Amino acid sequence: MMLGGSCPGLGHLYAGSPWWAVCIPAGSLAVAAVVGRLAAGEHIGPRAWLAMAVLIPLLTRGLLPWHAAWLARRRRRAPLLPVQRVWVYLAFWVGAHLMLIHGVRAVRSLLLEPFRIPTASMSPNILPGDLVLVSKLALAPERLRSEVVLVDSGKPWVKRVVGLPGDVVEVRRGLLSINAQALPRVHCHLGELPAAENGAATGFVETDTDGRSYLVQWGPPLWSHDLDSMPIPADHLFLMGDNRDNSQDSRQWGPMPTDLVRGTVLGIWASFDPDTGAPRWERFGRRLRPSAHQDCPAATNALGAK
Repeated sequence: MMLGGSCPGLGHLYAGSPWWAVCIPAGSLAVAAVVGRLAAGEHIGPRAWLAMAVLIPLLTRGLLPWHAAWLARRRRRAPLLPVQRVWVYLAFWVGAHLMLIHGVRAVRSLLLEPFRIPTASMSPNILPGDLVLVSKLALAPERLRSEVVLVDSGKPWVKRVVGLPGDVVEVRRGLLSINAQALPRVHCHLGELPAAENGAATGFVETDTDGRSYLVQWGPPLWSHDLDSMPIPADHLFLMGDNRDNSQDSRQWGPMPTDLVRGTVLGIWASFDPDTGAPRWERFGRRLRPSAHQDCPAATNALGAK
């Protein structure tokens, strides 16, 4: 059991079952890849992904070693097989761990990557201490409007795409305009969600030019300022934090090249208070996709759906 707990499949190899020994790490990696692909394509939500991420190691390192112990008791009088040698066990341990390490890296680089949020620039939707899932499946730039993306310009940032190539973006007195059209917004009570770092904030549901809605908050200002009309060049995106008065974004940096987008943020799979480390259970499994609803209660419920 100790061998199986230290390395999936090693206990079965020791028990004289090389077929099980190979299938367990290979199967767990295949299941992880399938689950990652389903989550990246939004066929399952963050909560289902989290459940599978817990279930796979629980099965391979917690339950299957008992099966290996049962097999060992059945074969205790059987002659040793050629694979039941110390050097084979060592080679299997190294090979299995290398396969799992590189397999997990491949899943993270091609399908799905967890990312921890360190700042409040995306409040009220994403809070410091939230752990989000980032889909690595590429989206065409025209499909990125209002999506929350992870970009890497030497430092990773999570922001919302508000302007696409060819758009003209303007911010005046707290109103965001795209192509000279001010985006409608409805006041929305933020409830128990944290406000800006230096005072109370006002929440709004903002609706983009495609009719998709999301929560934002304004005030009190830290880095916010009006922005004159700015055309977005080809192959660039204009990014803003949802905490509009407390976010450094394209208002300071300018438009970001599309090739710096590492993925689309799908939802929150776990959340821990950054001060106490306590889990915030109510945030586990939240989705973050923009909603088609424009009224405040419907949009709030859609963004907070679990």
